[in-house]
Amino acid sequence: MKHWSSKVRAKMAGVDEEKTNYGDLQDQSAILEGVSVKFREIIKETTKNQKYITQQSEADPRISDSLLRTGVDFNEIDRPMLSSTLELVGNFHNVTNDHRLKLLESIQSDVIDNLQSFVSTEIKEAKNQKVEYDRERAKCDEAQNELKIAKKSKKTKPEKLQALEENYQNLQDSHQLVGEKTLRQIKDTQDLAEIDMMERLCDYLDIFREYHTECIRLLNEKVPEIWEYRRYIDEQREEFEQNAEQADKIQYIRRESRAERVCYFGASLQALHSREGTDVPSILSKCIEFLRRVNAKDEEGIFRISGGKDLVDEYKARIDKDLSVDFSDLPDYEMHVIASIMKLWLRTLPDPLIPFSLYDDFLDVANLPYREEKIEKIRSLLVNVSPLFGNCLKYLLGYMHEVMLNSAVNKMGATNLATVIGPNIFYAREINMMDGLYFQQVAIQHAVISFMVTEYNAIYSDEAESVTGPENESE
Repeated sequence: MKHWSSKVRAKMAGVDEEKTNYGDLQDQSAILEGVSVKFREIIKETTKNQKYITQQSEADPRISDSLLRTGVDFNEIDRPMLSSTLELVGNFHNVTNDHRLKLLESIQSDVIDNLQSFVSTEIKEAKNQKVEYDRERAKCDEAQNELKIAKKSKKTKPEKLQALEENYQNLQDSHQLVGEKTLRQIKDTQDLAEIDMMERLCDYLDIFREYHTECIRLLNEKVPEIWEYRRYIDEQREEFEQNAEQADKIQYIRRESRAERVCYFGASLQALHSREGTDVPSILSKCIEFLRRVNAKDEEGIFRISGGKDLVDEYKARIDKDLSVDFSDLPDYEMHVIASIMKLWLRTLPDPLIPFSLYDDFLDVANLPYREEKIEKIRSLLVNVSPLFGNCLKYLLGYMHEVMLNSAVNKMGATNLATVIGPNIFYAREINMMDGLYFQQVAIQHAVISFMVTEYNAIYSDEAESVTGPENESE
């Protein structure tokens, strides 16, 4: 913070140092009062948010205790896996609540207390200086009036008049100095207020960043346990569904999830192939058929613009309920809904189209320097991809290539397509956003998918037969 001399300050303020513009002082004083009001508003709103977080913090121990008690109850009736899952969630609530309490303490000490301190010290001192200026001005005005009266009176002795003039001049000089000091202090306080408020707002963001970073770290630590529980759920559900005597109870455990074996969303490609017997599941082929029929490749932002959530949810539920894919009643203009349904289905596959087992190998493609090397590497990797995955991947990339060729119209080049579809077909088994290499790997994933879309014809040029969907399976 620069502390200017009174002369520089007066020049910056557009006033003559020898005669301070006291109208400007009044204006600056009013501005300072406005700053004070804004500080109090921010303190008030921050305190409100603090109270909301406090309510969450008070609720967490109750939730945690309930989960832990329930876990004990289930353990007593020989449900140890459910018990340990409840314990996992209960302990997570406990730990995150500890960090939430630290969050509250930091908001109070680093933000609210410091803002209040600025109001009660710097702003208060500047206001007190203004009060002193007003007193000096009142004295000066009183002395001026007394001098005017004395000059008008014929009875005033010369020595008395001289004494009044000297007193008025002294008060005027003092008033001038106090005015300059007051104006300088008020403007300095305004500058400091800007710096202090910006610093507290940055502190506020840093506090929440640290809190959420810690919560994400804690969640990432739980990922192995979560995957273990999911594997157990898969095994138990598969065993239950294979038991014919329990078939009438399947409806009670069927749910929409990544582990779903019967429904389209969340079902494995193997399960869908067993049901339909097609190279490409009908959910994928019919989505692309619809998009081709309505010339979605001419639509700007296709795959980037999301379809209406209500319609997407409605058709998802209908497909899983009826166990069939039918878009015959959907208007042509709802192409974004179909694009969203397709991406949602891809995202819920238990194993992505580029399987986890080949993730690192496909990632390495980006390190090859020459186009031909990359193409040969991808071809060699595709040989190791299960036909179920390879057929779907080829079918999808083929349509993405069609869309890319019309990017002058739809604004969806290979890079944009890789950005919006790539995360649904090519990603690591374990995702840790706090890993310093995470975003670098995401960029590489996009680059590989973009290359595969661009070089689709070269990659698949030696294949004699095209992949078939349900509509031409008999050909």
